[in-house]
Formats: sequence, structure tokens, C-alpha cells
Amino acid sequence: MKVRLMFSDADFDAELPLPAHAEALAADLGIPLLLQTMAAGDEFLFTMCRAAVFQSLTDIATIDYRQQVLSDCLEHPAVVRGFYDLAVEGVQADRHIHLGLFHDRPGPKLRKARQCLVAYFAILRRLRAEIDAHAGDFSSPGLRQLCATVQEQLPYDYLDEVEGYLKLLGFPRGTLQSVRLGKTNRSTDHVLRTLEQRAGLRRFLPAQDFTRHTVTVADRDIAGMEQLNELQEWGLAVAADAVSESADHVLSFFRALRRELGFYLGAINLHHVLTEANNAACLPEVLAHGTELEAAELYDPLLPLHGQPHPVPNDVKTHGGGLLLMTGANQGGKSTLLRALGLAQLMMQCGLFVPARSFRASVATGIFTHFKREEDESMTSGKFDEELARMSTVVDQIASGALLLCNESFSSTNEREAAAVGGDVIGALIDAGVRVHLVTHLYELAHRLGRDVADVTFLRADRRDDGSRSFRVLPGEPLRTSFGADLYQEVFGEPLHSADVDEATPADS
Repeated sequence: MKVRLMFSDADFDAELPLPAHAEALAADLGIPLLLQTMAAGDEFLFTMCRAAVFQSLTDIATIDYRQQVLSDCLEHPAVVRGFYDLAVEGVQADRHIHLGLFHDRPGPKLRKARQCLVAYFAILRRLRAEIDAHAGDFSSPGLRQLCATVQEQLPYDYLDEVEGYLKLLGFPRGTLQSVRLGKTNRSTDHVLRTLEQRAGLRRFLPAQDFTRHTVTVADRDIAGMEQLNELQEWGLAVAADAVSESADHVLSFFRALRRELGFYLGAINLHHVLTEANNAACLPEVLAHGTELEAAELYDPLLPLHGQPHPVPNDVKTHGGGLLLMTGANQGGKSTLLRALGLAQLMMQCGLFVPARSFRASVATGIFTHFKREEDESMTSGKFDEELARMSTVVDQIASGALLLCNESFSSTNEREAAAVGGDVIGALIDAGVRVHLVTHLYELAHRLGRDVADVTFLRADRRDDGSRSFRVLPGEPLRTSFGADLYQEVFGEPLHSADVDEATPADS
């Protein structure tokens, strides 16, 4: 049976290697905290959610397929948890079955496989009952197909029949085998038969005393017992292989069900944490490859997870170009919004909801980050050299249609050099079809990009007249100011009156 909740035509492979830039992406966007919330302390859920989040989808139909399944899961979380618990129970059913010695021999192998199937089919019967009770609640193709598959392949008369065979395989009255004599009178063609077949054969034989054909092995005849067991296991070999293969097949179904439901259970956990404080969450509108982006009340989901239940949301709408440029006062919300945009794109492209009132964006072929780092403690290279080395790595991996998030890139050198180098690099990436979201405090770099790049979307962190921040990032072109009063108050702990300084001081003064 196929689960097919992640893809309509393929299984979800959670063991695919993570992309080469996954570590940097995770650190810059704070993805581990997001995954920990989804996992809710469950290591298996963490692994499944991490695999799904980093396997960024580019096929719109597949993203839509997952969104429909997710919508059903969010509508009926208790039912999904029930399905998941049954899958976990199925995966762990064999833990209570003792393998014993020589478990690879036909006899022990058959006993173990039969015990597993007895446990599995008891769980499958409960799963079938749950699906019968809730199949009509779902509207997504993925969950409806899963329910239809279980109902079609596990009818109750089939379950009854299998459980009957499993009872027979317990051999409550011993085993019956037929054999032929081969060359040198060795037994061959061992066939395991039911006791009913023996009764049927006797009807065609003349009356006779079958006890004459009985051989009794003495209690201490170890060699005789070993030969008897060997004869018995020859007949059990085919049955052992068949029953063991059936048990493996059912176990693989439980594993796939647990694996794929695990992602949606993680989504339910995250959705609950974000929305219980009345934060918005929406299923995004996914657009074809391009540069479109429009978000209403977008917020950084990490803030509620860090204990800030009501983060300030922002609206973003690009003008059709490949560059979104954010400037303005420090600690005004630019980096937070940049992270929110990156997480929203990542969540959208793995089939999750997005932390916003509404969100529509074009699919990216890849999501990359280039955030500023702390000083290299080993002093093996200068900070600007380190920045350029990381940017070179990004350029080697990135492709047309990708999204690059830059937070204060090129800020470790003087403004003139940053404008020259950064302008060339960012401009070349945009010319190559890469979308760039850039946060910078460098006026010359922002000015050059605004001059050289077509259709730039400018945003600026809001700063009130008294110097306080609203943490809103609003449409606005870069200002040639260093906000010296802010720096003065940060250093000396007291405000600087407007009569004492002109805040329109050039940034490079």
C-alpha cells in the first residue's frame, strides 16, 4: 500500500542529503528553533521535518498537493494524531517479540513473522475502523486517496481471512507435510499442508491403523530431535519466507505512514503555537518562477517562539524587479523582516503555511543567505576576505531563479570599497536572474544599486521623531544619514538635543 501524502506519485525519501548550504541557511534563518517547535521534543519528528523543510520544492502542483493535505490536517488535528499514533504503534510492534536463538532458521523465522503479522493486522483493523469513521471529513486528494486505498485493500472479510490463516500458522495441532523420495532415497519436494487435507486424503484410503506409521523420539535422543526439526524446517522454509516477506511489507507501510504523517503533525504543532496567541497563519499563493512578492502582516515566526507573543507585522510588495533593498536606522526591524521573508519562502516551498495574513510569491530555484559574521578569532583572514570567500561559495552554488538574502553584506570594509565591490556582485547576480533581498546601512552601496538596477523596491525602517522604533519597515528610499543622536545616546546613555547636532550628517563623515 502506498501512502502518498507528500507526493501524488512518489514516496517521501527522508534520507536524501541536505543541500550544501543547509548549515549556513539554518544558522542565518534560525531554522533549528522552528524545527524544535514542530518536533515538540520528538527526535523522529525533528528528523522528518528537517528533511522536508530542506527539500525545497519547485513544482507548483506538488506544493499545492501538500497544502491541500495540510489544510485537512489543520482542520482535523485529532484525527491525524490518531492515525500517526497507530503508525507508531505498528512500527514498534515487533519490539515486544522475542527473537530467540537461531532466529534466521525457518522455524523461528516463521514464528516471529507470524507474531508480527498478528500484531500488525490488529492495528490495521483499528486503522480501517478509524478511516471508515473519518474518510468523509477529508477533501484533499492525498488523504482521500489514502483512505480509499486502505478501504479497498483491507476489506473486513480479507482481514478475517488473514487472521484465520495466522491462527493455522500457529500449528496448534502440529504440522503436516508431504514429501517425495528423491535420488538415494533423500526426501524432496517438501510441502506444508493443513490438517484438513489429511482428513480428506484418508477418505480415499482403505481402513488401516495409522499408528503403525508413527515414530516416537526418545526424550534424550538429541540427534533424533535435531533430525526431526530439520525435516520440519524443510517444509516450513517456503512458508517462513512468504510470511516474513508479508510482515516486511506491512511494516514498510507503517513506516511510510509514520514518516509522511510526521511532517504534517509537525506542522500542526507549529501552527498551534503560533496561532494560540492570535498570530496570523495562511496558506500562500504560489506563483511561477519570477520576481513577484506580496505579503500582508508578515512577521518573523521565531519571535513568538522566543517569548514575544505579538511581533510587529509588516506589509511588503515588490515592484516587479529583482532587488528588494532595505535601509534605515539600526535595530529598526530590517533584519527581522529579512529573516521573516526567508522563512516564509522556505515554508511555502515545502508545503507549509506562512506566518502572515496573506502571502503570494514566485517559486525560487534555491534559497541562499549571506549574513554578516563575527570576527574570525583564529585571525587566519580578514573579515572582508571572509565575507568575499563566503560570497564566492554562494555564487558557485546559486542559479538563475534563486533567492539570495543578504544581511549587511560588504559592511566590513569602507563605504567606497563596499559600494564598488557590492554593487558589482549584486548587479551581476540580478543580471543572471537571481532575486536579491538586501539589508544594508551603507548609503553609497544603496545609492549605486538604486541607480544601476531597474525596478528596485525600497523599504526603510521607521524611526520616530523621538528616536524610538516602531519596528515597521515601510516604503522609502535610503537616507544619507548616520543618525548620530542614536549613537550618542547608546554610548553616553542620555539623549542629544536636536540643537546640538544636525542629524543629516553624511554617513561617511
